[in-house]
Amino acid sequence: MPLFSKEEYNDFIGDFDKAIAELTSLSGEIEIRFANKFISFLEVTGVNNRSKEIKKYFKNARKRSILKYYLKFSTEITVKDQDDYVQKKIHYNSFEYFTESYIRHLLIYLNLAKPGAFDTREGYIITKQKLRSRTTTKISYFPTLINTLPYAIEVAKKYKWPTLKELPIKRTINWLNENWKAFEIMSDNRIQRALNAFSYLFHDNTHDNSPNDLFHALIGIEAIFVQGNSNIQEQVNQKSQILLGRRNDFKKVFTELYDYRSRYIHGQLNFINKYFVDDMGEAIDQMLNTSEKSAFATAILIASIQKHIELNKTELEYELVLKI
Repeated sequence: MPLFSKEEYNDFIGDFDKAIAELTSLSGEIEIRFANKFISFLEVTGVNNRSKEIKKYFKNARKRSILKYYLKFSTEITVKDQDDYVQKKIHYNSFEYFTESYIRHLLIYLNLAKPGAFDTREGYIITKQKLRSRTTTKISYFPTLINTLPYAIEVAKKYKWPTLKELPIKRTINWLNENWKAFEIMSDNRIQRALNAFSYLFHDNTHDNSPNDLFHALIGIEAIFVQGNSNIQEQVNQKSQILLGRRNDFKKVFTELYDYRSRYIHGQLNFINKYFVDDMGEAIDQMLNTSEKSAFATAILIASIQKHIELNKTELEYELVLKI
């Protein structure tokens, strides 16, 4: 699995090499589970772009020179006999499917611990099945998971709110395990709805000009902070500052974010066609404006989920207190 974002990560959040080393140090400890049942352990190793394995599967030398960092995920499941194999096949449907699904979720949600570090490009899934003396190998593609989280961090720094940070990967995985049901079936609480909204911020190409990031980031934010239907914007405004600290600068930016979303949803904003061809003038200005609003909302969502991880909470309650 090739990683893309070393320079941006180092510029905005932390040390990319240390983040990768922290993940690989957990190799063999990470459990792949389904329906709360253990399937296997996941091994994670870093591979450089000069290794024989990388050259074999990623043959484009120019691309390898750009994508210098690769992660190799590997795991296996052992069966006792043919009956055991059939039972496991029935229970798990497809071992490869659950492994791939787990790794995809893991890569997405590790960005809550190290925002923007796990921006991946298309990788390979290599499945080997050994039955008696015969080994069969199947090769398929692992999907691209592109994110714009480094830009969210840049925008948060620009507006001096909220603060995003690096969290320990092991603590983050332990916290995620408590909410893993949402990734297999359906979310059933506020934070799980926010996590599922966060998953929509990852894309399979770099040409997605839709405003979906803005909408999904705000869905996640409101899942965390809003109760009922009254004065949603003000609920988010007050509670997010209680959790993340007061906004002392650029105070109008938050109001502008909601005004922009409202105008977009209610058809009061001119916007670009999904397949627009012009890359100049008003079209590009509108796209950049939407991107910045999306980045700001994304930063608020990440910071809010990070606070839940730090506090080891899935739900937080807020109340007004009268001081006399």
